Formats: sequence, structure tokens, C-alpha cells
Amino acid sequence: MENSGVSIDLGSIAIILTIVFAVLKLSGIVTWSWWIVFLPILAVVALSTVVLILILLGVSVWNLHQHHKFNKKFNGK
Repeated sequence: MENSGVSIDLGSIAIILTIVFAVLKLSGIVTWSWWIVFLPILAVVALSTVVLILILLGVSVWNLHQHHKFNKKFNGK
């Protein structure tokens, strides 16, 4: 059985919202700042950056833990 449903991720929603906001701003319907227009994309970039930092932090802590276990095992400390 094939899944014919449409899957939209967070990045796609951000791009669609940004395009809609830009069209509304350029047509004069809204008078928002350009920061607000690009806020959906900026939010996705910020969220991705936070997730990447947390992953790097987790890998670093795991690596330090493994290094400590290795030294403890072979150095007897």
C-alpha cells in the first residue's frame, strides 16, 4: 500500500509563510517590518542552530566520558 499523503516539514512551512508575508508587504496590504516578514525563516534557522549546538555538546560530553573511562581502565586512576 502506497502512502499518497502530502508531507510538509517545518522548513517548507517557513518558506511558504515567508513568501506569503513578502507578497503581502510588497503589495502594501501589511506594513510590517522586514524582520517580521522573514521571521519564519529566521525562527527555523535559530531552532536548527540550537539543535546543532545541543548535538555538538552532547557528542563532546560523550567523547569526554569515553576518554575518561579509557584512561581509568588503562592507567588505573
